[in-house]
Amino acid sequence: MTHVSLIVLERALASSITIPLEMLYAAKTLSMVNQGNNQDLVLDTVALHPAPVTLAGGITVQPSSTLDEIVNTDLI
Repeated sequence: MTHVSLIVLERALASSITIPLEMLYAAKTLSMVNQGNNQDLVLDTVALHPAPVTLAGGITVQPSSTLDEIVNTDLI
């Protein structure tokens, strides 16, 4: 299983979260189609605090965990 945590920062561009999400899901799909590899991919949003984070443009994201709670993951 691959576990990726995307760090959500106040006033960051929404694309700093959405583009990596889309690219990782696309890579997983290509891997399934080309190699028959159905490896689990877990994506989480993390922040400094558990409170919702407001991105540039007013989009609010509720992080799934905080940076302190991460035990084993790849960070972007």
